[in-house]
Amino acid sequence: MSDDYIPDILDVVDEDDRVVGFADYDEIHARGLRHRSVNVLAFKDETLTELLLVQRSLTQKVSKGLFSVSVGGHLEKGEFYIDAARREFREELLANSQELPAGLDFIEIARYQNNSRPTNQENTVLYSVVCSGPFAFDAKEVERADWAKLDEVLIDVGAYPEKYTGTFIGALKRFVQRLARE
Repeated sequence: MSDDYIPDILDVVDEDDRVVGFADYDEIHARGLRHRSVNVLAFKDETLTELLLVQRSLTQKVSKGLFSVSVGGHLEKGEFYIDAARREFREELLANSQELPAGLDFIEIARYQNNSRPTNQENTVLYSVVCSGPFAFDAKEVERADWAKLDEVLIDVGAYPEKYTGTFIGALKRFVQRLARE
């Protein structure tokens, strides 16, 4: 860890999403404290048939090299869910170098508790967006990303769940449930 390392400070929340304190990222995960996160599934066009499938960087702290949501991250202390989704999109898919594309619409899909690991207790909001790029991926976050047909991803997740993060599997399940209701 470098001398200029400044840990992310996150809100600690209860199951009803009320702020009950704050702590840094490492303490939250070491102690399994509930906190907030966002996930975004990016689609190539309005048909929602091609998903931007992201492989996590091999340098990530957890789930190295696994396939995951197009964008995901924690809310910083005092941040709103939608603001975190926009910030994470910019950081991960636009390498912090660009503004968000005009007209990019984040659609809220679901709010749920993502308890994908014993030390990962999150209140999560899942969004979808339509954005065909171009993208500039942050190598610290993304190993690679490709468009994948949603129906093929669903089959692959069923056959090889070990290739995917628990977070992605949960988000995908909720997205499909939402599609089925519409």
